[in-house]
Amino acid sequence: MAKGFGFDVLIDGAEQEIARLHKFNQSLKRGALKPAYKAVAEAVKARALPLVPVGETRKLRGGLKATGLTKRGKVYIKRSIKYGRVIHQGYRAGWPVNPGGSGTRGSGSVKGNPFILRARNRVESDGTSYRIFVNEVQKIKKTHGY
Repeated sequence: MAKGFGFDVLIDGAEQEIARLHKFNQSLKRGALKPAYKAVAEAVKARALPLVPVGETRKLRGGLKATGLTKRGKVYIKRSIKYGRVIHQGYRAGWPVNPGGSGTRGSGSVKGNPFILRARNRVESDGTSYRIFVNEVQKIKKTHGY
């Protein structure tokens, strides 16, 4: 089940680094790279935090999470923050409340503020994601003797 609304973190050049790692050790355990993916996702989260719109409750900033999965990192807004997706993507009057569901909400529109995407694009474009990934892979090699 999904933890919330979010985006995968892409690492340009990660495939080549993983291939090099497999040359050292063919029995790379499933999930061994989760810490590396999480470190990159944390960098995106750190870059996104100043971009998060702050309202009265300030819950959106606290609901921003980063995680490392088996083959990618992910930055997401916790599912308990119901308005997080609307703030990020925006909302047009007349759009269905639930995709594929029935019913619409009032006449007001909300302009989107894609703060996670902007942060992800910055981290990916300046090469930070690759540098962090390579550093974490080096730590994994030392720790596990690869």
